[in-house]
Amino acid sequence: MLTRTLFIGLAAGAIAGAVAATVQATLMQPQIVQAEALEASQTMHDAAVHQVDDPSGGHTHPQSEEPSDDPLKRHLGTVIAIVCTAIGYGLILSSVIALSQRRGWRFGLLLGAVGFVSMQLAPALGAPPQPPGLPSYDVHVWQLWWLLAAGCTAAACLLVIDAVQVRRPAGLALCTALALLPHVVRPLFSAMGPLPEAGQLTSAFALSSFATSAVLWLSLGAVVGALHSRALSPS
Repeated sequence: MLTRTLFIGLAAGAIAGAVAATVQATLMQPQIVQAEALEASQTMHDAAVHQVDDPSGGHTHPQSEEPSDDPLKRHLGTVIAIVCTAIGYGLILSSVIALSQRRGWRFGLLLGAVGFVSMQLAPALGAPPQPPGLPSYDVHVWQLWWLLAAGCTAAACLLVIDAVQVRRPAGLALCTALALLPHVVRPLFSAMGPLPEAGQLTSAFALSSFATSAVLWLSLGAVVGALHSRALSPS
């Protein structure tokens, strides 16, 4: 059972990651390249102004963290990162389905939707996706709040599924409070910057990020559920 669970997670992650990488290359990559070009031009402009203001020179910043200019190398790196991430999520979904003893692509698709809402959509309400070049804030505080939002939302979604199945209305109130908790305390995380406006959530970059993540999670859930169902079907 363990071997089957791991194999299904790996296979589904590779398939869903390849599909999501294709969507990412089509929708997001051109916007990232454009944003990086604007950021580089702004940096060169600021350096030129600094050189005029300070002819003595000053110090220079190393460029070791700059992305590669080779499009193929960048594309391969992005594909590998997305596939590895999808495999990690696939192992989690495969384990959940194996433990729940529920099979089929429909149940997998439901779990994929829970993953998308928990890992992407709900955290984006307080920390929307941003292209390169925008002001950056405390990344550690950002990650801490993301973990809080993702964990609370995932727990709330799973409790909703359970409450609906057993017809327990009181559980829905707990789920609602749990899902709202991260957003209620969001103003306390001032190091993350101001609360996002509606335009940030509906920008082209944010929508492309949502689309890529939705494709990854939904395809991942459906493939994991289908493979588990097929593995247990009589030959």
